[in-house]
Amino acid sequence: MAEKYLTNSDFNKALPKETADRYKVVGMTKRNSLRVSYAKFGLVDFRSLSLKHAEHLYNQKFPYLEKKAQNKAGKSAETDEPSA
Repeated sequence: MAEKYLTNSDFNKALPKETADRYKVVGMTKRNSLRVSYAKFGLVDFRSLSLKHAEHLYNQKFPYLEKKAQNKAGKSAETDEPSA
């Protein structure tokens, strides 16, 4: 039976709303849990990843988090509707 791996989309859906508004998960391959242990970064639980912890990981060059582009209103450009 083939093993099911989680996708970037699964990780992004698991992020808390406040964190998901600012960051997105990229490059996650061959993972079967939303909790991943890294030697350099420790245990990262994407279901409960706080904004403060996400900022810390991003500043430490965590390779699987990217900042979303912010518009002038401070909202993510990806969640705004296109203007007519």
